[in-house]
Amino acid sequence: MAGQSAVIRALAKYGVVMKDKTARGYTLLHCAAAWGQLETLKTLVELEADILATNFRGEKARDIADRYAQTDCVEFLDWAEAKQALRTFIAHIQATIADPEKVQGRLNKEDKNMCLSACRVKCDWLENAKEPTRQDFLDQKQQLEDIMLPIFTKLATPREYWGYRAQSLTGRMNLLYDYQYLYIIIIIYNN
Repeated sequence: MAGQSAVIRALAKYGVVMKDKTARGYTLLHCAAAWGQLETLKTLVELEADILATNFRGEKARDIADRYAQTDCVEFLDWAEAKQALRTFIAHIQATIADPEKVQGRLNKEDKNMCLSACRVKCDWLENAKEPTRQDFLDQKQQLEDIMLPIFTKLATPREYWGYRAQSLTGRMNLLYDYQYLYIIIIIYNN
């Protein structure tokens, strides 16, 4: 399949799943990366192949391309991963803001609108940026993280500080969830 972008598009059109793996965890993306088939990689990424999929050794397609000195493929996969990271972060923010259980009285309308507006701006940038670089994606994601940090801090604050009491078991579980959420936010922010 490597090197056959038209064939891959046709197979995808007829329902072949581009994310399937072999018994050892190799995907079409891994194969195209190993053989240096840049156009095929671009097609697979466009068809939403999983660029983070790992084989039995824990290697992503990017690692395979690096092992076989396919530098153009490595650069493209780094670029694609940075773009996907920005898209995923935007989707995470939108889902969080839309989830009433996560927001539960912690954000006012202005906070929610600010979050959604920031996401729209980044989505517009993704759609309209002319030849963005990997660093451009990383910079856009960092800007969004900086905007969102105070919001995520509000969301991670235990409910007692917002007028809620964790008296029941459910309340104590929600408090535990809040601390786990804060830990995840700290990890995301530090990456």
